[in-house]
Amino acid sequence: MGVLSLVTFINHVGDKNDPTYKEEWMLDNATHVEFLRQCIVSIGAALVVMDPLADLAANSDLNLTGPVRKVFGPLNRIAQETGVCMLVNTHTTKAIVDSVIKSAAHSYQVMASAAVAWFLMEDRDAPERNLFMCARNKFGGKKAGWRYTLANASETDDTGVIQFQGKEYRSVNKMLREMTDRTQEGTKGAQCRKFLMSLLKDGPKPTADCNTAASVMEFDKNTLNRECLSLKVIRDGKTWRIEPKEQSEQVEFDHQHNT
Repeated sequence: MGVLSLVTFINHVGDKNDPTYKEEWMLDNATHVEFLRQCIVSIGAALVVMDPLADLAANSDLNLTGPVRKVFGPLNRIAQETGVCMLVNTHTTKAIVDSVIKSAAHSYQVMASAAVAWFLMEDRDAPERNLFMCARNKFGGKKAGWRYTLANASETDDTGVIQFQGKEYRSVNKMLREMTDRTQEGTKGAQCRKFLMSLLKDGPKPTADCNTAASVMEFDKNTLNRECLSLKVIRDGKTWRIEPKEQSEQVEFDHQHNT
């Protein structure tokens, strides 16, 4: 259980000379992040919780490598300098996904950039139980997850208490794919097409980012090449993009006309 007297809440940036001044605290504002560092040092914080990431970086496109590094880079440096544990909460997408890198709402790059990521999910084999799964660990192999349930601290207290019930060794990606297979056809080709359409739906993406995302998804080269051809994905060495439908139809018409 948390002891609220030990918790410091940061709701906004103010001005000690003007009590009425309030500015939303943002992770993509370098001055605000420096204020955070000073606060951590002054109170000797051991844990910093930021929830949710999307609200605290609303001015940044978290689908792109640059803006994500702008947010995570300073936080990593502060963590190394102060020894504080940085816990950044990202809400999951409500869509059915077959890989943990796709689970963070709106962003592949957030999951790809995180040094260590944990994924909380319901245990489909035991609905009364939840799973706390290691999704990513850049410092070594993935660690075992945990099984847990939530209970009230007492009959008169609504405070939730986590009760751990042992380790969980199943792969989170495998479990997500099994969940996908239960609700829709989950062939490798179909999964690859959905991945490409989701990745490129908002326009071209840098080749390096696309290669990273495809690698994490563990699609083999033949499947990826085949589905890129099927969706008319243009890979020019700099970006990946899906050819507009009307342009694709015109190219096909010109080809037929010339032959």
